[in-house]
Amino acid sequence: VAVADGNALTIYGQILDSGDLVATAGYYCAGIGGTNGVACGTVTINGGRVTAMATSRGAGIGGGSNGDGGVITINGGVVKASGHYVAAGIGGGGFGNGGKVMIRGGRVEAQTTDYGASIGGGSNGNGGEVTIEGGTVVTKRSYYYPMNIGGGISAKEGGKVTISGGSVKAATIDNAPSNGVERVYCVTAKC
Repeated sequence: VAVADGNALTIYGQILDSGDLVATAGYYCAGIGGTNGVACGTVTINGGRVTAMATSRGAGIGGGSNGDGGVITINGGVVKASGHYVAAGIGGGGFGNGGKVMIRGGRVEAQTTDYGASIGGGSNGNGGEVTIEGGTVVTKRSYYYPMNIGGGISAKEGGKVTISGGSVKAATIDNAPSNGVERVYCVTAKC
């Protein structure tokens, strides 16, 4: 689903989050967002079941190859985003910066295959701004680069991460996250 910079897409979940959207990208494009060389516009997900999968160098939701992440807001629903190769799961495409990602509710699962962050920048891309205010966020690190939230591999800046609510599963976060006032550190271990 192409949503280029300057354009907007809002997804509603219909009755009881019953709507389904499965978006699979073309080559160098995001599942939902930018196409090859194009940044993502504004994507708002209010509900439903949304699955976004990219192919080479595209974010699951965000920029296409060499495209920044745009403005992505998730207020509810079940969202699964898979970036490919050097792109983020949610955020920058391959070699793109993370943009602004706001998660306020729902369940969000984000992952990438190689050198981008699960949420944030693609390879060489800065992390941008990631704000989590609610919902459940689960990230899966890639085999080659273990950054879950923040900048992609070789990024100059990790970005700004603010967590003020919700449940977040992330093994690694670039720069210490804050709740808007102070740094946040919380570890839950299961033995």
